[in-house]
Amino acid sequence: MYQILLFWWFTPIMDVGANKDKQVEVEDLPPLMWRDSAAFNSGEFVRIMGRAEDKDFSGPRRLWFKLWRLTAPWFIASGVAQLFAFFTPYIQIVSVNIVLSWLEHSNSDHPSPNFVVKLAFGGLFFGPFLSACSSVVQNQLNQRVAIRARAALQQLIYRKALRMDLNAQDSKIGEIVNLMSVDTNNVLYAVSQIHLVWVVFPQFAVAVFGLNFVIGKAWLAALVVMVAVLPVYVLGFGRFQRLQVEVLKKKDARMDIISEVLHGVRIIKICAMENGFLGKVAEARAEELSVLRRLLNLLVVLITVMFTTPSLMILATFVTQTALLGRRLNASTGFTTMSLMEQFRASLTILPWVGQQLFMALASLKRMNSYLSRSEVDRKHRALPEAVAERLNAALQATATAPYFGWGATDDLAEDLEGDPTSENRLSTVAKLRRSPRGEPAIRIINGSFSWGNSSPAAAPNGDGVKDANARGAENPAADEEALRNPLLDAAEKEEEEEKSDGGEDAETSTSSQDLAPVLSDVQLQVLPGQLVCVYGVTGGGKSSLLAALLGEITRTAGTVEVHGSCAFTPQKAWSQNATIRENILFGYHEAEPYPTAEEASKYAQVIEACALVKDFEELTRGKPPGFQGDQTEIGEKGITLSGGQQQRVALARAAYADADVYLLDDPLSAVDAHVAKHLFEKCICKLLRSKTRVLVTHQVALTEKQADWVVVVADGGIVEQGPPAELKLKEGGAFREMLASLGPGASSEEHLPLSPGGRSGPRTPTSPLYDDEPSDGSDEDGGQAATGTKEGGRPLSSAAEGALVEDEERQRGALKWEVFEIYIRACGGYGSIAWVTLLAIGTPVIGLVSYLLLTQWINDMDQGENPDGSGMWWYIGATACYILNFALRFTFQFRTSLRASRVLHGAMMERVLRAPTGWFDKTPVGRILNRFSSDIQAIDRQAMGNMMTFISCVFMPLVAAFTIGSLPGFYYLYIVLFFVLVSALNTAWRYLRSARELKRLDSTVKSPLYAHFNESLNGLTTLRAFDTAAERFLLQNMAKIDNANMAELYLWAAQRWMAFRLNCLSALVSGMTGLFIYLTAGSVSPAGAGLALSFCSQFTSYMMAAISAEATMEMGFNSVERVGEYCELPQEAPPRIPENPPPPDWPSAGQIQVQGLTVRYDSSPRPVLRNLTFDVPARTSIGVVGRTGAGKSTLSLALLRILEPVAGRVLIDQVDIGKIGLDDLRSAVAVVPQDPILFTGTVRFNLDPFDMFSDAEIYAALRRVQLEDILRRSNPEGEAQGGGEGPEGAMKSSEDQAPAVERASNTPQDLLSITLTEGGGNLSVGERQLLCLARALLRSSKLLVMDEATANVDPETDAKIQQVIRQELSNATVITVAHRLGTIVFYDKIMVLKAGEIAEYDSPIELLRQGEESEFYHMCRKTGDMESLRAEAEAAEQLRLERRRG
Repeated sequence: MYQILLFWWFTPIMDVGANKDKQVEVEDLPPLMWRDSAAFNSGEFVRIMGRAEDKDFSGPRRLWFKLWRLTAPWFIASGVAQLFAFFTPYIQIVSVNIVLSWLEHSNSDHPSPNFVVKLAFGGLFFGPFLSACSSVVQNQLNQRVAIRARAALQQLIYRKALRMDLNAQDSKIGEIVNLMSVDTNNVLYAVSQIHLVWVVFPQFAVAVFGLNFVIGKAWLAALVVMVAVLPVYVLGFGRFQRLQVEVLKKKDARMDIISEVLHGVRIIKICAMENGFLGKVAEARAEELSVLRRLLNLLVVLITVMFTTPSLMILATFVTQTALLGRRLNASTGFTTMSLMEQFRASLTILPWVGQQLFMALASLKRMNSYLSRSEVDRKHRALPEAVAERLNAALQATATAPYFGWGATDDLAEDLEGDPTSENRLSTVAKLRRSPRGEPAIRIINGSFSWGNSSPAAAPNGDGVKDANARGAENPAADEEALRNPLLDAAEKEEEEEKSDGGEDAETSTSSQDLAPVLSDVQLQVLPGQLVCVYGVTGGGKSSLLAALLGEITRTAGTVEVHGSCAFTPQKAWSQNATIRENILFGYHEAEPYPTAEEASKYAQVIEACALVKDFEELTRGKPPGFQGDQTEIGEKGITLSGGQQQRVALARAAYADADVYLLDDPLSAVDAHVAKHLFEKCICKLLRSKTRVLVTHQVALTEKQADWVVVVADGGIVEQGPPAELKLKEGGAFREMLASLGPGASSEEHLPLSPGGRSGPRTPTSPLYDDEPSDGSDEDGGQAATGTKEGGRPLSSAAEGALVEDEERQRGALKWEVFEIYIRACGGYGSIAWVTLLAIGTPVIGLVSYLLLTQWINDMDQGENPDGSGMWWYIGATACYILNFALRFTFQFRTSLRASRVLHGAMMERVLRAPTGWFDKTPVGRILNRFSSDIQAIDRQAMGNMMTFISCVFMPLVAAFTIGSLPGFYYLYIVLFFVLVSALNTAWRYLRSARELKRLDSTVKSPLYAHFNESLNGLTTLRAFDTAAERFLLQNMAKIDNANMAELYLWAAQRWMAFRLNCLSALVSGMTGLFIYLTAGSVSPAGAGLALSFCSQFTSYMMAAISAEATMEMGFNSVERVGEYCELPQEAPPRIPENPPPPDWPSAGQIQVQGLTVRYDSSPRPVLRNLTFDVPARTSIGVVGRTGAGKSTLSLALLRILEPVAGRVLIDQVDIGKIGLDDLRSAVAVVPQDPILFTGTVRFNLDPFDMFSDAEIYAALRRVQLEDILRRSNPEGEAQGGGEGPEGAMKSSEDQAPAVERASNTPQDLLSITLTEGGGNLSVGERQLLCLARALLRSSKLLVMDEATANVDPETDAKIQQVIRQELSNATVITVAHRLGTIVFYDKIMVLKAGEIAEYDSPIELLRQGEESEFYHMCRKTGDMESLRAEAEAAEQLRLERRRG
């Protein structure tokens, strides 16, 4: 107990922080107590909430009540300690009054103190000591309650994010990240200070009683002053709350823009749009600062009233006592009244600040309520597999707490367990969670209609809006069975019909969301376990939406959906974690030991071979220490260090390793070369996963249709045709037959996929093993990848730190350098601006000292018989007026200077970040950058200047106190005590500051991984929800990161309490020694002098503590300036413009390219990616660049744009050396379609022409040229296309009113261009995004167009039309296309084959084909299985070129 009261338990932690040889790490701190952990508090909070987070709260009070229930015992204990801490200062006040009264009435020659007086002298010491002990306990309890509340809220927000339907509302990453960071911190501070709201009132009552006892009715004058300023408080803080809400909204808007800019930084650089987006961010920041300026102007008034009201109350009381009532003031009355008024001052000072925190917390809770009320995805049609059920059962046996994570059936499990926590109930509930019975289809959709929109669960007889996937007795109407007629199900269905009872219920149908126009209508689909189902269709037809319906990511407006067994999913746009390749593939399985058994090691080896990753891993081991394995290489955030094909293969490997029952594969073959696509389909999808149920969305019809068991053709929001491919081929006028016919005569040739026996896919039982006993063919040429270990468009996969890419966040050590203060001073406008604010800050303690001295002199004058309303009163009134004026001027200049500094630093940081090289973004997580723009900028907005001025003011306070004590007759002996106290205080301060600054830096850095994890989870939301155990694992990871953040913050607060307790004890010593000195020299000390000495001696250490705390707070606040300053010094790309060497005005005019000895490498790798490339591209020539993954294809396109600067050689475009001109001059002159289609929030028009350089007619024409006009017209009423990528980038969100939007979207081109795209272009499929990027490039009408796999995700028909556009309308431009589909470039003028960074071949397509076996390009074409059609098209293109030359 004594260690808690005296705070000795924290001393070892302070010693760790004070160690100058070592930075403090999380591992150096003691772990949190179990009841302080995120695991305990989030579990308890969910139990308390029940299903309340699904309901709308009519305000934040109910959430406050839930938090109170979570923390009630400790909250009550902290309240009791708070009450005790507020009343202990009155011991010293009463003691001072008794001592001064004794001095006034005792015999000056022989004073004889009685027992009460002696007790009062003892109270001068024990009062401050008891106050120190109670303050330590109260603060520690408050902080523990606060971190518990924040942990519960942060985990609840994360849990909700994993469940929330991002398609149903305008949810943006920036907004949700702010909830996790800023809003939870607002609640944290409010909870830690909430007791100050109510404890003020009993404190006020005691003070009023004391004033009435000491000074009588004169205190009513102070009451009049309080009543007079009350309207200012009420109206001012009401206005303050409204402005605070507006500031948060403006900040959300700014963070949304910055988040989008950071996620799309590559396309911004490639298209030279930095200036435009800098302007957009600056505009959002200006709007935020405009509201913040109004808020701070209001705060000047409130602070002035708040801090000066106690002085006015004292003045009014004393003037009433003397001038109006004609009474004299004596020392005991005057100084006791001032001490009681100081309690008023403390109350009036604290209450508004606490009120501000409460207003901010109320606004934040209101935002959380809105967020928690949003609808969730509907996943109850997902039957939990037996393995997962057993895992949950084992976990439930180990704890009595109901699970607070899980999806679909696990939510039902949690609800069942809440009612009966016995083990028998757990077992019976888990027993329900099984795979589909024998004969049941693995997937079933009956009369399904789906819409991207509000996804509130549809009403249904069973209460959950979907057919129970585990119910054995449900029947389907005969009409539906006939419509679904799948021959492979006939026998099983017949057996099932015999088992069903005659009284079964009809299938449930949804009744809600009927006002949403469906994106898929009347879907009928059944898939038997083990089938391979290929889904074909045009771009935007609804293929990805069909998978979304099976995953529950899209609103079901009618019908039923069933998915039996565990799922694995590969999105159209692959998602990767910022982790090693191995961790991405294992995805949480066997994290402790990657290869726990030989069987698992064999399984992993088969997966990487089937996914064509063997050669990539071998390449990644080069140049690494012995024992390093290629799959230990770290992937950058969002997979930016991998090529598109590598990302897709890692995603497919992750799914394959999961050993799921149902595989939903969204176009995994589009981003890889043709021969790699064949390998993936043959080795992985058809062989490795042959016993699994597979639904494959693809445009590779010729490659896949021969091996499909069932074909589904999707178009115009529905299934237009389905059945066995052999039957559909024979169907006259059928969609599938026409699709094959459009591919050419070789599309259905038997030579496409010569699978080995047993490689044929077909129905399998759900319990058959994942892998067969056949040895893997690791040497298969088709699977071999001559990888260089680089992303074609990013950094190498490898890094200097043995595969590590993302570095730990840098932390400075030791005291803040003066350079940090110089950065801030320059941002404030220089030393002149700071000087004015500094003088005003110094004026506060100086004028306060003058007021005390004038009051003392006034009391002495009255003791000597002068009139109470004499000159002394007027001097005191004048000093009080100066004090008020000083306050108003100080904070006016302080806030204005602070806003200027904040604006300058934010603008400088944004400029430096956006102009940083792309390699910096590869190794810096977006969450880390967002933390600087969010938390650090907020600290600079609100705290940096105030902390600095408070420190300057507080430094003068102990000097003023020492000067005052020394000026009193006979009190100079106290300097001995003060010197001892000063030495002890400085020693305490030294230890505290060393630890506090390290803990503060640790606190700042441990929050970044939490926000980065949250950001990464939101980007991969669909994948996390698709895998049955991934969400659970990410929830556990989030809890660990929350604990780390709370641990650093809790111990940072504890460090402050450690220092405060020791300084308060020193204050008690000074107060006691002063009392002892007065007792010993009672005859020679005047009462007024004793009162002044007691006031300043007792406050000396308080002033010391204030100065030390202010210095620490300033340092910790300037840690944000330090972190922002680091980003203001980032390395930069080459200048955007070089005025002395601009290119010609019409450059490029022809598009001729000359590459001479070009060598390119990445900073972190000594090996060049491109080696001594030399070639010429004549003007108006089309060049197709092909090669294996990692050969350097995309790297070449980046070198042409100087995203990567060459190590040697040069590139000339129309005789202009691109290395000698500005980057903006170069990139704005080249039209680019990147491999990763990035779009931004805004209209279609904004995405095509962000700077209003083209007319609506020109933009509309570009849409028509890329076949997007009809696709956008047939989008759903919210302007949302069918399909999706991953997480927010694949989320379909409505942007306009439903019914009116249809009319607007179908009337005029202007309305079509006004369709709003959501964050990342999420309401378009990946293929549609690629087309929009192509339209943006065509709109530039550049003479040089670079396309990096621009049509990989569109259907063959649309691709053919686009290629026709390129042939006809870009005949006068030079076109360089990086391609995996050889059919898209076989008609080009020349083909460049890259191999290991060198040019293997460079000639016309027909000439390369005529070389036969000697040609690399010939081998590539042969592996596609479509050699004849490719040769025919190459010959036709060559003939056309010859005719043009002759003509």
